[in-house]
Amino acid sequence: GLNDYYATASVKLPGVKLLPGLNAAVTYHKFEADTGGANYGSEWDAKIGFKLSKVGVLIKYANYKAKSLGTDTEKHWVQLGYKF
Repeated sequence: GLNDYYATASVKLPGVKLLPGLNAAVTYHKFEADTGGANYGSEWDAKIGFKLSKVGVLIKYANYKAKSLGTDTEKHWVQLGYKF
């Protein structure tokens, strides 16, 4: 199995009129085996979200640094949602 130790810091910024609903978060993960003490690596995640009329925008970033499992991986993506 996997132990995922993590901490998150987040903030909502309702006073930014140009980007209604603006919010942001950063998370740090440390991954270890649940038995044997193997260190699988760590990961930083970040996200920013806001609304543009009926469209919700979410921008995400993830950066995994492998130790004894997998390979280093960095990803960026944008997610859009429409409210009917």
